Formats: sequence, C-alpha cells, structure tokens
Amino acid sequence: MNSTNLFILFFLFIFFAILLYSYFYQSSIKEGLKGIQGLPDFSNFFKEIGEIFKFVGSLPRRFRALTDGTRKIFRGINDEISGMQKGFSIGYEDITDLIHHLWEFFTNYFNCGQKFLKNLPYCIVFYILDFIGNIMYLPITIIIIICKNFLKIDLTKIETKIWNGIYSTDIKLSKFIGFRLTKYPRYISDMCYSCKRLKLSVIEKRAINAAYDFTVVIPPKLVQGVDNIIAGGERLIDAF
Repeated sequence: MNSTNLFILFFLFIFFAILLYSYFYQSSIKEGLKGIQGLPDFSNFFKEIGEIFKFVGSLPRRFRALTDGTRKIFRGINDEISGMQKGFSIGYEDITDLIHHLWEFFTNYFNCGQKFLKNLPYCIVFYILDFIGNIMYLPITIIIIICKNFLKIDLTKIETKIWNGIYSTDIKLSKFIGFRLTKYPRYISDMCYSCKRLKLSVIEKRAINAAYDFTVVIPPKLVQGVDNIIAGGERLIDAF
C-alpha cells in the first residue's frame, strides 16, 4: 500500500469518527421525542435543532483542520524517516571510517614492530651509538637548562646556530668523502629507524569528526519531523 492510499484511509477514518460523534452528540433529540402523547413537547426541540445547525456550520472548519492536521502528520512522519536515514548514514560512515583507520594504525605499528625486532641484531650497534652520543651530550643539555631556568640566559639559539654550522660543514665534506658524519646512510635509516605508519593525528582528526557529527549534526536530523507531527496532532484536535 503506497502513501497516497494510506493517507486516504486515514482521512476516511477521521471523517467517519466525526460523523459518529455528531450522531451520538445529537442522540438526546431522540430521547426528547420518545413517547410523544397528546401535544408534542417542543421545549428542547428548537434548541437541539440550533445545535445541529451550529455543528453543521462548523463542518468546513473541522474539515480544514482534519485535512491540514493529517497533511502535517504525514509530512512530519516523512521528514522523520528521511532524517533518521540521513542520521544513521552519517553515523555509519563515521564509525566505519574510524574503525578502518584504527585498524590501519594498529596494523602499521605491529608491522613496524616486527620489522625492528627482525633487524635488531644488525641495528643494535647503531642504537648503542645513539645512546652513547646522548649520554655524552647530556652535560651540555643540563647546562642549557640551568642557564635558561636559573640564570635567565637562553643558549638554545646559540646551540641551534652551532648545529646548523656543523650540518652545513658535514654536507660540504660529504661531497669529498662520500658519506655524512652526522647522519646515517639511507639504508641504515630505512632498516633501523624508518617505518611507514599512520600518524596518530589522523586518528585524532577522525575521532573529532565523528564526535562532532554524533553531538551536533545527527541529533537534529533524528527529530526534524517532530514539530510537524505535534502541529498536526493539535490541528486534528481542533476538528472535534
């Protein structure tokens, strides 16, 4: 059954309900005319006739309220169904997208962990060299921190200039010796330090988008037909 037939059946039901109401509302006329003996008693007859004409005169208004209320209710139901479909679609896309990127994130890190464990026997020498280098540079780091926090002397700019000079000299020197002194060769970096993986910021962005949709975008769509349904119900009440 399509929406047009459903609307017609609903309208006929409401219309016959009004007629039945009118019939039982006027049933007192029959009680007044029961058992007429001698001269008829017309004490309430004309009053009841007036009520009938008053009710008949209100039928156009009731009919307009009935049709308007029915139309608003069906429009509200249609909006509600459409809004729910859109809301659930947005929510489904957000959840599946977030799950997909989470799976990719954990898969990448798991694969990288396997790679580094597999290459550990070869790479451990370079890790030890890094550790020794950091230990040797630790006193300089402590001096920079003390000067900045207690003596209010910021040496970080001087440190940066010194390292930039070292890097620049290393690059020029590598043209003659064939390798860098301040940087591992590419194959060592790829084997021991580099691994292609999804950044955590991507997951954070997807999670923020999903939270925004579920708290701001989706809720209004789930209730976008409620106002029309309420207004239609109020108009149907006016028809009785």
